[in-house]
Amino acid sequence: MFNFLLQRFGKKQPDSISFSEEKKNARQAAANEVRQAAIRQAEALPDDENEAAAFILQSSSADARFIAAQKVHSKVLLQQIRNALRNTDRRVTRLVQSRLDALSQREKQQEQILACVDLANHLKNEVHLLPNLVADLDRQWDTVKKADADDAGLVRQYEAIRDAIRQRLTDQAALQREVMDTLSALLQLEEEEAALTPPEREARLTVLLALSENRVQSREWTALPRHLINDVDEAKERLAGNTQQHRQNHEALAVRIEMLAAWESADLSTLTLKDLQQQWRAFPVGNDDERLSDLQARFDALAARVSRDDRQEHEKTGQKLSSTEIESLFVYSLSLMKKAIEEGSVREATQQSERITHLDFSVFEPSFEQKAMLVQLRSELRNLADWARWGGHASREQLLRIVEALPGKNYPLEELAAAVVDAREKWKALNESSGMASKSQWQQFDAACNHAYEPVMEYARSQAVAREQNKEKAQALVDSAREILSTLKLPPEENEMNWRSLVEYQRQVQRTWQQIGPITRKEKKRLNAELDAVMRPLDELLKEETKIQVQRRKELIEEVRNLEPQDKKSGRMARQLQEKWQERARAFPLDSREDEKLWQQFRSASEAIFAHRSKLNEVAEKERLDSLREKEKLCENLETNLAETVGKIQQALREADGQWRGAGPVPKEQEGVIQERYNAAVEALLSRMRTMQEEEKNRRIAALIEKLSICQKGENALPDQPELADELKSLWESQPSDEWKKMLRPRFDAALNALAARDAAYVEALKSRQSHLSEQLLRLEIAAAIDSPPEFAEKRRQVQLEVLKDSLSGNRNVSSHDQLNALCILPVLTDPLSADRIIRLVKKIKGA
Repeated sequence: MFNFLLQRFGKKQPDSISFSEEKKNARQAAANEVRQAAIRQAEALPDDENEAAAFILQSSSADARFIAAQKVHSKVLLQQIRNALRNTDRRVTRLVQSRLDALSQREKQQEQILACVDLANHLKNEVHLLPNLVADLDRQWDTVKKADADDAGLVRQYEAIRDAIRQRLTDQAALQREVMDTLSALLQLEEEEAALTPPEREARLTVLLALSENRVQSREWTALPRHLINDVDEAKERLAGNTQQHRQNHEALAVRIEMLAAWESADLSTLTLKDLQQQWRAFPVGNDDERLSDLQARFDALAARVSRDDRQEHEKTGQKLSSTEIESLFVYSLSLMKKAIEEGSVREATQQSERITHLDFSVFEPSFEQKAMLVQLRSELRNLADWARWGGHASREQLLRIVEALPGKNYPLEELAAAVVDAREKWKALNESSGMASKSQWQQFDAACNHAYEPVMEYARSQAVAREQNKEKAQALVDSAREILSTLKLPPEENEMNWRSLVEYQRQVQRTWQQIGPITRKEKKRLNAELDAVMRPLDELLKEETKIQVQRRKELIEEVRNLEPQDKKSGRMARQLQEKWQERARAFPLDSREDEKLWQQFRSASEAIFAHRSKLNEVAEKERLDSLREKEKLCENLETNLAETVGKIQQALREADGQWRGAGPVPKEQEGVIQERYNAAVEALLSRMRTMQEEEKNRRIAALIEKLSICQKGENALPDQPELADELKSLWESQPSDEWKKMLRPRFDAALNALAARDAAYVEALKSRQSHLSEQLLRLEIAAAIDSPPEFAEKRRQVQLEVLKDSLSGNRNVSSHDQLNALCILPVLTDPLSADRIIRLVKKIKGA
């Protein structure tokens, strides 16, 4: 209905459109020229990163910035560009971020290589270089990517250090083999020393000790297994301590062999069984039981022959020894008598003196010197016998007092037994050196020894009882294990397996068996074999399952080592693997040493993951703190924003929204606080903007109402009040310029022109439009839900029906704003009621 008005007042002129397009094309051409110039300038940049970075930061051309960004590679400049262009140039930001990621990966790779080099250096200089540490180093080195050529120097450095470590390990292996060979040689020498002469033994021992001392000086000596070093030291100490004993044993055997050979080659008639036995017992005794037994067999055979010859000699009647034989016996007995006196052996000297007395001197007369020596030796024998009897009696009395005092000393049983045995040996030695003791002395001494030894005997009896009880306990344990295992189904079904119970039972049996006290060797061997036979099915089953469980633990270790620390899920996955480890440990407990070894490997791999994640979290936390400071600064800027126009507030809010989105996450505990602060700051600006918009809207409505009133006043002054033209014109000019002033200008000018010409026809035209005005007011009041005056109630219902009919017929409805605009620019005589209705509509529709 009002299309002619819209076409008249709302249509743009073609000239203005053409001019706008030309202006737009000119701006585009200028912008293209600027962009091409910036691209040429970027391409002409030298290979100077600082200059390229400065150009990027001040350039307004995205293409030029991207070209210049190709020349920046240093981390500091890349970070500076990323921070500056993060929210304005995504293409350059992606390029810069990709290079920063590559640099970060490169730095990480170098850190890993440097860590391996440092660890290798540490191991190379380690005093105790252990192979398991080197194996850990190799595994760590295998995880490092060494593809960059820049790492070639570090790789060569690591390989050189690794070669040195490899040489140390080789030296360790060689040294360990040499030490084991030396230990074998020492043990072999210890086994063969009885067959060696002292010079031969000492020569071999000296060579082995020299070799051992040379190896002790080796750098790798301390890295050898401690038990191997202890075995070598113990073998050396035993051999070095047995040197004197070996020499004495060898000399003792040599004396016995020499004398036995002399007796075997001598005339048996010159030998007596008693003399042979006394001299044989007087010889020193060695510890070579095998050779002593051979020599004893030879001596026994010789003694049997001498005894047989003596009997034959006594059976002969009238047979006498020759002078030569008597002389030999005299000289031999005299020498043995002299030796016995020098050694203080009264019994031996007395026997030899009696032997000389029974010789037949009728066929042999000793020389003067021999007689003088015999007289002197017998005199010394008498003195020695007197002293021996006196000393032996005193020694026996003292020895008896010592033994009688033993029960009150509270000696340990071992020392008490050793003291009693030592006292008996000394008593026997006194019998040899001082003659036999009296029967009463012997009975008194024997009773004292038995009394002193009674605690040892009591302890021995209690130990025998304890051994019997321990045997019964061991047998009961074996029978119990047999009964329990016979009731078990081995191997159990898959759904019936309770490995933990089986392992705990096995360990309980082992602990109980170890806690059983001593048992006789024979019974211990028998019970051990019986228990092994009973427990063998369970032991073999658990042994096989242990291998499976160890392999599963190793698989868990590999799973942890294969986790990527950069993956955010790696920490959670590592904790899940730890829980799985604990479940398997509870289900099947391994041996403590094996379990500790595997656990240390698993724990080291897990801690490496958590350490790396912690480091990444620290970096992320730092970035979150930076984001928090950035958002706090942004909130502060919003809170202190004093923009006076809606446009500036909207621009500030758009910029703040972009910066807020690009700032990144903040610490979770601060996320709600900073978000509330930001929302409050934004809401404050929005509230101020809404207030300003409301004020601006009210101002525009007031200006529209004022301009409408001027137009209505001019139209109502027609045609008889031309004197109001100047006043109206002055009022119109005082109004600010806006869109409504332009739209109402034709209506105002038409009213002024008609007023100046006193145009009655124009007044009639204005009056003719009053009915149309009334209908349009009703339509607008219906659309705006405003009550119409009561007198228009019937008319309003008719208009409502028309509006409903138009909507049902599908006619296109013009918006209320457009209808109101058309009504405002429509020249028409307006009465006060209609003017008031128009004001109400303007406030309702324009203020909505």
